[in-house]
Amino acid sequence: MPCWPLWRAASGGYAHHPETKRWREHLDALRMRHEMLVAEIRLRGYRHQSPVTFRGEISWPEGFVDPPLQQFAILRERYRGKEPGRIPLPRTAQQMWAQHKYSALARDPGLYRTLGRWVATAGNAVLEDLALELTLMLRKPPTSGGLRNALEHLWGYVNQESGPPSATPRFAILTFQAIGKADGAFIKPNVPYRTVGWGS
Repeated sequence: MPCWPLWRAASGGYAHHPETKRWREHLDALRMRHEMLVAEIRLRGYRHQSPVTFRGEISWPEGFVDPPLQQFAILRERYRGKEPGRIPLPRTAQQMWAQHKYSALARDPGLYRTLGRWVATAGNAVLEDLALELTLMLRKPPTSGGLRNALEHLWGYVNQESGPPSATPRFAILTFQAIGKADGAFIKPNVPYRTVGWGS
């Protein structure tokens, strides 16, 4: 269920929906999740008209109505035969990791290295655990230094198609160039840097 209906569900027909009950005491975390979705909406070129102004200490609900990997299966069935989204639904641990590794790098380089080795060694045997680990990881905001590190890695992919870089690009320029060049290109499928899930 999208964040906005959940936000208003307590007084409506969804008051007893399992997801409504799950989020009822965690509106702060729901706002953070809403902001993540807004970022994706804007990236796809849509207007954002569902502002949420609640502010409070972020605490996340325990457990899930449907585990993260099962949510992918639900989405796959729901959109069967329809145009795929910007980021393909992952079918393998390697694909899921490729879509999230820069998000991991921006948040926790140690976890980035650990999960990378984990996926390389165990493959699809860890798909369910990986989906859960990445979901929990995305709840942690990236640091400014982590974002810079991840952008500099991502820039390598972007720059392959954009020509030679300037000799010593300042980070501010690097950031705007990376976002500017990737913004319109991200909607094209099946190119590694274009299918990154930033979790933001």
